[in-house]
Amino acid sequence: MSAEKQKMEPKTYFSTTGLTVPVWDDTGMHVAHVKPEGTELHPRFWVNALRQGCTTEGFELKTAAQFIPADPLDDLKSIIMGMVSNPQDGDFTVAGLPDLRSLQKLAGYKVSREEMLAAWELVQKQLAE
Repeated sequence: MSAEKQKMEPKTYFSTTGLTVPVWDDTGMHVAHVKPEGTELHPRFWVNALRQGCTTEGFELKTAAQFIPADPLDDLKSIIMGMVSNPQDGDFTVAGLPDLRSLQKLAGYKVSREEMLAAWELVQKQLAE
């Protein structure tokens, strides 16, 4: 029983830089130039084309202007709401404020006291509604 080799068809890749991007195969012997308007590439170039930042058909490129900037206060508010709904030991101070160390651990970054207080105020307003 012989296994048939499946032939892989070339795919079109696009440069995301606006410039032509040279892409070598793993041997370093062959080079292809990926243009912003698209270039058909042999499968031997696919991995390195992706490593060079090129994309293939079906991927939608977004510019920085198309991304909605995240509001850190919304993230902190969500984290604090989670702390309120499922309180753990040490999540809140004796004064009833969120513990800054617990909040920073849950957020994964250094949160200033001012940010914590602003987010806490938003949580208080939401809970009052």
